[in-house]
Parts: sequence; C-alpha cells; structure tokens
Amino acid sequence: MEALPPHFPKECCFAYTTKPIHQSKLVAYYKTFSDCALQSVTLKIKGGKNTCADPSKIWVKNGINHLNKRK
Repeated sequence: MEALPPHFPKECCFAYTTKPIHQSKLVAYYKTFSDCALQSVTLKIKGGKNTCADPSKIWVKNGINHLNKRK
C-alpha cells in the first residue's frame, strides 16, 4: 500500500447522500477539510453512522441550524 503525502487529508467525501436525513436523527456535524476535492459536511447520525452531505442543500443547512441551536 502506498503511503499518503503528509498534506493529504485523512477524511474526505467522494459522494453525497441522495436522501435527506430528518433533523431528529442528527447528532453532530463537521465540515470536511478544504484540501478535499469535494466540499461537504459529514453528518453524524444516531446509531453511530456518518454520511456525507452537500452543504448547499437546504435540508443540510436546516439540519446544521437545528444542531447549532441545540448547543
């Protein structure tokens, strides 16, 4: 296995989820590194799953706002 260069981000998304996730299932979120080719938001979902989402989608923005208000 080839080693990654030191500046290579360790976690990037390569595709977005196609189905909206209800806000009640969201636990947390974080943005992927700016070095990633696909800018996305990783959504943490109840049950321990993570999924990548398009930050320009309205349901993603609403979910982020919902999580920020809970803090």
